[in-house]
Amino acid sequence: MKRTLAAIGSVVILGQLVWADTTDADKITRMFNACMPTNWMFASSLKPVPVRGLSNPIAQFTFTETTKTLGFGLSPGKTNTFHPTLILLAFPAAGAKEIAGAVEHNQARSDYPPLIFCLNDQYIFVTSPGYINNGLHTPEAENSLQDLKHALAKCTTIRYDIEPDGASNGSQPIRSETNSTPSATGSRR
Repeated sequence: MKRTLAAIGSVVILGQLVWADTTDADKITRMFNACMPTNWMFASSLKPVPVRGLSNPIAQFTFTETTKTLGFGLSPGKTNTFHPTLILLAFPAAGAKEIAGAVEHNQARSDYPPLIFCLNDQYIFVTSPGYINNGLHTPEAENSLQDLKHALAKCTTIRYDIEPDGASNGSQPIRSETNSTPSATGSRR
């Protein structure tokens, strides 16, 4: 069951109205909707939270897994829980050189540098460690993104790899080979 509904110039997510552009943001919304796995939903916003070194993204897409929860201890006996999440900022692929430069320049910074998560021939999707599961990077948290990562691989080329032990290796260099169209194979859930 799809959890996003396109309406004239907007996207309605479980009763929440989030304004979306009718051009690039709408195209990206349709692309993500076509490959979204069961139990995941997403919302778009044209007022994204920026990442270090990059400005003016097309839109922000926040993905949430609705059936799982992750937890971390705030203090002895107190645990905060949240659903697995991923925030991606969309940029035009034409800005690949600027984005790659910002990623390389900011990698040494410990305060959430930009990471290229995935891309296709039209768009580059950037995240940051704090935008992945609210900054929680345990093996359980990293593994909670596997369904989404596999689904996004149908419409993009994944550059952010999650190692089997849950460790992340960050973004990979931008390469010329990309998936330009979503795959028609596989089952729709």
